[in-house]
Amino acid sequence: MRSIFICIAGALLASQASWAARPFTAEDAAVEDPGVCHLEAWIDHAAESQHNHVAPACGLPHGLELVLELDAPSQHRTEVHAIASALRWAPESWVWQGWRFGGKLSSAHERAPGDGKHHYAGWSALAIASHAWNDQWSTHLNLGHAHDRIGREDATVFGAALTYSPHERVMLFAEINGDNHYTPTQAAGMRYWLIQDVLGLDATVSKANATPNSTTWGIGFGWYGLRF
Repeated sequence: MRSIFICIAGALLASQASWAARPFTAEDAAVEDPGVCHLEAWIDHAAESQHNHVAPACGLPHGLELVLELDAPSQHRTEVHAIASALRWAPESWVWQGWRFGGKLSSAHERAPGDGKHHYAGWSALAIASHAWNDQWSTHLNLGHAHDRIGREDATVFGAALTYSPHERVMLFAEINGDNHYTPTQAAGMRYWLIQDVLGLDATVSKANATPNSTTWGIGFGWYGLRF
């Protein structure tokens, strides 16, 4: 919880409504406007580990968005630290039959326990499609390719999320994410807007069926509409 409150304080110093992929993991085909940023932070807790995440993102011209993510495990002496950077692209003209399309290109660096610096770990490229069926229901689909440089492995990755908003301040979701090598991970959760479209709180639960005792619980927040 201490990590979350520190991040909220940092966001408040910057100042304000947009929509992002959190709390679900699947990407949505939307980007921030140029000069507008958001900050998302969350904690994932499993049976034997806890990971703290901070992910700022800022809109650039021409439908681009720059995204960073820091993954800092609580057991820093035994678990890998990771830093990821990405460019999302979703121009307003990429719309067809109610579907909005986008793409994401990302790379990651990891620091192993006992190592003094991060090393290049791999890259991924993702195609994104989103559709708002009405004011309550939306679908988000992902398909792409990932290269794991450290594990020397390539994979086809996919994701799908369904969201439902029974109230303007509440969003519920269910999703599935995975690749062609492992059993997919299933997740569900909700977001509650403390300040509509500006400050939201998240709660999530996920399970990787291929791993026993793999249930992960998460809490987090998103602060949107920050300007620079």
